[in-house]
Amino acid sequence: MKLLLALLLFMSAAVTLKAEETTSSSNVMLYYTPTCPHSVRVIAYLEKIGKTIPMTNLKEQPQAKADLRAVLGNELRVPCLVVNGRPILGEEPIMEWIQDHPEMLMSTESEMEN
Repeated sequence: MKLLLALLLFMSAAVTLKAEETTSSSNVMLYYTPTCPHSVRVIAYLEKIGKTIPMTNLKEQPQAKADLRAVLGNELRVPCLVVNGRPILGEEPIMEWIQDHPEMLMSTESEMEN
């Protein structure tokens, strides 16, 4: 009986973890400004590989500054990629994340068709 209960608990935990992974995989946002050369290079890299991710231009959406400040502890730095509530700061670390997580990117071709 104890073995059966332990097995059920283990299977329940595995299902919960898988559900969290699926739900959180779409929780990505790139905060940028068009005047920041590092932001421009990240966006150019995405265009070069034909991919995109959700992006927020802080110049066009100033209310998003509060969201970014909440993640960064009341400071503003761009580019900042927020993945599941965790910030990734800087051009190189963001591009490395993009290379390592192609499953979380969208194709720009499919975006144009929609």
